[in-house]
Amino acid sequence: MAVTGSFDWSPAEETAPIYLLERLAVCFGEEVDPPPDPVFTIRLHKHILFGTGGHPATRVAVWAMSNVAAKRFDGVMPSPFIELGDTTGLLSLVAAYGGAESVHFCSDSIESQALADDNGMLNGHDLKISEALEFFGMWHYVREKELVCEPRVAMFATQTGGSNSTLNYLPDIYDSLLPDGVAVWAGHTAKQHRAIKHRLGEFFQLVEVFDFEGWPCFVCTKKQ
Repeated sequence: MAVTGSFDWSPAEETAPIYLLERLAVCFGEEVDPPPDPVFTIRLHKHILFGTGGHPATRVAVWAMSNVAAKRFDGVMPSPFIELGDTTGLLSLVAAYGGAESVHFCSDSIESQALADDNGMLNGHDLKISEALEFFGMWHYVREKELVCEPRVAMFATQTGGSNSTLNYLPDIYDSLLPDGVAVWAGHTAKQHRAIKHRLGEFFQLVEVFDFEGWPCFVCTKKQ
């Protein structure tokens, strides 16, 4: 995805909140004044990594997560929650603010792991951080050795769903998801829509499609 690894915020957003939802906003660092209550504020360290809330791919992912929580989990983000991608960890923080008790951030980028950890501490949340290959590699090993390992993920989310590095983990994401778990897949362009839909359809049942400014997002459940 072209925007990954580049700035996705505007100069105006350095000094003003970015609204993800009506009652959820992002502010950079400590210098930006938060919006008044009852708006929840997530603070992020200013960085060039993707996923600050300024890009439509991030916003549509947050909208989809909120919608899934409202429809399927009584308005509370389910646990365990897993985010995958070389990003700031914003989706993980949204899940934590939404009530998820166990939140895990996975990335193959050491820089992204460190930033997500720092952002978690900045907001008072203890995110579980790991290398994606280490976390999802377990499911690959279990599958290759024909072993049995119980799935444990209630919600999976990504905002880098158009990248091959994320798509390569599809079989492992499927195996890790609970039977009634949900996957939120964003971060692919409109041009990638058909191809991503086909790839996801090999493993998941596509139940909803969201779109924001031409950036789609799939909500998926496991094929039984």
